Amino acid sequence: MNLIHGRYQVDVEDNIIHITMADSFNEFTIEAIATLIKQAVASLNDQPFYLLVDISQVDGGTPEAFAASAEFNLWLDQQKLIAKALVTQSILFQQINESRVRETSPQRVAYFEDIGAAKRWFETFE
Repeated sequence: MNLIHGRYQVDVEDNIIHITMADSFNEFTIEAIATLIKQAVASLNDQPFYLLVDISQVDGGTPEAFAASAEFNLWLDQQKLIAKALVTQSILFQQINESRVRETSPQRVAYFEDIGAAKRWFETFE
């Protein structure tokens, strides 16, 4: 039985790790995505990177999913992350994400309504 909810994909383009999520998600989804992100980070051979997370098609997540995401972010804090952009049109989802995943963070995080704007933001760090 597959315990993972929703759909997801992780791709690497240059030094951008692009995660796309759709539908609902649970802790098993987050754990699977975290494994793929860790593999992507390792493939970059210690180079600084950006994280682009498209959650514009996400319906929601379980409390356990947000807890797993918070735990993954602790690992991410120790990596060479330059900045993280989240793409969503939902202010409510943004507020839930901020309150359940991170109240404070050393990460540079911003929310955008489209991928193009997120990538332009990344360019400001180069």
